[in-house]
Amino acid sequence: MSDYTKVYDGATLDSGEATLAGADFDVDFAAIEVAVATKTDKAVPTLVNSIGLLDVNGNLLSSEIEISTDGTAADNSDANVMTEKAVVTYVAANGGAPKGCLVYKSSLQTVAGSSSFTPLTFNTGNGVELYDTDACHDMTTNGDRLTVPAGFTRIKVSAGFYWSGFGYEQMAGTISKGGSTGAYIGMPWAESNRDSGTASQHNSLNLQSGILTVTAGEFFRFEIASPVAGWSTQTNSTWFQMELLA
Repeated sequence: MSDYTKVYDGATLDSGEATLAGADFDVDFAAIEVAVATKTDKAVPTLVNSIGLLDVNGNLLSSEIEISTDGTAADNSDANVMTEKAVVTYVAANGGAPKGCLVYKSSLQTVAGSSSFTPLTFNTGNGVELYDTDACHDMTTNGDRLTVPAGFTRIKVSAGFYWSGFGYEQMAGTISKGGSTGAYIGMPWAESNRDSGTASQHNSLNLQSGILTVTAGEFFRFEIASPVAGWSTQTNSTWFQMELLA
């Protein structure tokens, strides 16, 4: 506070005033002195792990928002303050773990050679859900699908495919939308061609979409096509993911 002493310290008021020839600044100096001496510290949240909304004078604007350890709003929400509602909404939507689903192969899936695309399945017995925060996937019904849940309009889908086979291999992969492999904006494609003789070989594809605009109930499938028969997916390294963004 040493920087302010010369301005509001009452002991130096007279000497400061004396240096200002031709004017009487008693009222001005006294007002500054009173204002500084009576100003309280800015208000701060009193709850642990909480957010306090302040006005321009540093006073609490509304009740505080208490944040739980998982990042979600826990208590003290004031529904009459729009700014606080916005904070609560943001915390609820963005706190905690990422939202979406990731499934992967737990056993081989052998697919006959065909130029048509074949969806990979992630059902009970041949697939595992690493996580599924919003019921995007069903292990018993339509296990080849990841479905957009209610409340989300922006997502990303991605997949990784690792397979084994023999000799010449030509492979194409995509993530289809709504049961059709027809193109859509942001759709991922990948192809691999190799002539490796007769030895057993392995190869991989990785796909990632753009940020997609979607509606609740739309579903996506990870599909593969190859004219070569007898190839099979590898466990763990073959996976399918949906990220729920907004």
